Formats: sequence, structure tokens, C-alpha cells
Amino acid sequence: MIPVHGPDDPEGFADLYKHPGILDFSQPFAAFEQCQLAGVRVSALPLTHSKPTFGYLFESEGRRLAYLTDTVGVPAASEAHLLAAGRLDVLVLDCSTAPQPQAPRNHNDLTRALQVIERLQPSEAVLTHIGHSFDAWLLEHPEALPAGI
Repeated sequence: MIPVHGPDDPEGFADLYKHPGILDFSQPFAAFEQCQLAGVRVSALPLTHSKPTFGYLFESEGRRLAYLTDTVGVPAASEAHLLAAGRLDVLVLDCSTAPQPQAPRNHNDLTRALQVIERLQPSEAVLTHIGHSFDAWLLEHPEALPAGI
């Protein structure tokens, strides 16, 4: 069995709960819960999405990596948790679309992603969850990404 740690969301995971296969959903995380997995401290960070979603902070041997996907921005309490323990070495952040006039519903656009990066000040930032149209837009606007992202 493969343990799955995430928010306790029977409705959102209904299909997976009904047909779990080799997935074990018996150990859900609570917001800001911390645990040790293979010598790595993992913290669950609530994110802003249409369904309960967590990002995760991984800490080991003085290094810190935050994986924040399926979110628009970062909620204040999660941001405070990330900033409290010092600088992030790596931030992996959801960024699905080119800049939008209004905040997207479930995923960062480039404007919101860059705002999060500016506030969290990681040593390195990696954008993920990139949509096809955003990829094409970036090819036409390479200057839109600051150095180091």
C-alpha cells in the first residue's frame, strides 16, 4: 500500500476512496500538522482552491523546500508559517496562465505567482502546473520571467 497524506476530503476523493487500489487514505493531514517521513519534517499548509488543498513544506538537514500547487496566492496563515522558520531554499509554485486582469479561480497566473515569490523571497523559484497557452505566451514574452525563475 502507498500511504496518501492530504486533507480529509471524502467528497473530493469519492472516486479514489471507492476504488483505492494500492492507495491508503487512512492517514489524512490536518492544516499545519507536521510529521516526520523518512527523516524529513513535512508540514501541511492550507491553500486557496475550490476544494480542500494543501501545499507542503519539506525540511531536512537545514534545507527548506515548499511545494505549493493548486492555489491562487498563498493564505496569510500559510505564508506566515513559511516565513517564520527562515528563508526557503526552493519554492515550487503553481502558475497556470499568463497575466490575467482578475485573479483566476483555482490557479495562479503569472502576476500572482510573481507576487508570492516576491513576498516569500526563496533562493530559487520553480513554476509548475503550466498550461499550454501559458507556455506559448512565454515563448512570445521571454522577458516576462525575472532571472532565477
